[in-house]
Order: sequence, then structure tokens, then C-alpha cells
Amino acid sequence: MFLILSVFLLIVGSYFAYNRHKISEREAHLAIILCGLYIITFLFIPPFSEGISTSVYLGRGYGIFPILPLILILFPEFNSGLNENINQILGWLGFIVLASVILFFKYFIWRP
Repeated sequence: MFLILSVFLLIVGSYFAYNRHKISEREAHLAIILCGLYIITFLFIPPFSEGISTSVYLGRGYGIFPILPLILILFPEFNSGLNENINQILGWLGFIVLASVILFFKYFIWRP
């Protein structure tokens, strides 16, 4: 739990310290809010993945995975192989897919 929150806060802090003026503030704030809501949903809204998932690391992975789209949105130059706009689009698609997966698992698969 603390790893997920500390990585999230580290990325958000890095964005505000180093990369604040490279992308739209509205888009950045929306990405930070959505990632925060995803993490809150994963950590605090039951049912939880502990004991349900076949692997402890797989269950924790659902909390770490939204960090990747957040990095693509806040730091689009991170992946230099693609255009910055493509990186941001991939980040938003990643958020949509991950949010759909976590909601599906919480309400249909992990039911006690």
C-alpha cells in the first residue's frame, strides 16, 4: 500500500518540480486525479485482491499498473521512440483499459 502511494506521490512531485510547463495543466491535473481515484478504488473499496488473486504480486500489480499511463501522460518525452502526442494517447487508453479492468474485477470476479 505504501509503495503504491509513495510512487504516485514521487511521480506527481517530479511533474510539478521538473515538467510542469511542457503539457496542458488541465490534462495533467485530470490524469493525476484519475490516477488518484484509481488508487483509492484499488486500496480502499472492497473487495480487495488479497487472498483472491493466485499470486500476491499479481494482486499488487493492479495498483502499480496505473503508474505507467500516468508517466506517459505527464512525461510524454519519456518514450523517445514515439511522438509525444502518441504517448499521451496511449496513456489515456491505458487509463481507460485499467479502470475498466479493475472495476470489472471488483464487481464481478472478486465478489466474496
